[in-house]
Amino acid sequence: MSGVEDNIVHFLEEHVLFKNLDKAFVQTLASSMQSRIYNPNEYVIRKGGIGKAMFFIQRGEVQVISED
Repeated sequence: MSGVEDNIVHFLEEHVLFKNLDKAFVQTLASSMQSRIYNPNEYVIRKGGIGKAMFFIQRGEVQVISED
């Protein structure tokens, strides 16, 4: 496993959704995940877009902007 993958495994193991799952499953899940870096004021996803991914914020913060 790479250092990035190790960080993802650790993050998932601490997350409420994944903390009680089998370690091998968490490692398999982590190996299929990708780290992404977004700059300030950059959109992660836009309303109406087709969702093809799930995002976890490992560090930093996001703002949800809605017209509603």
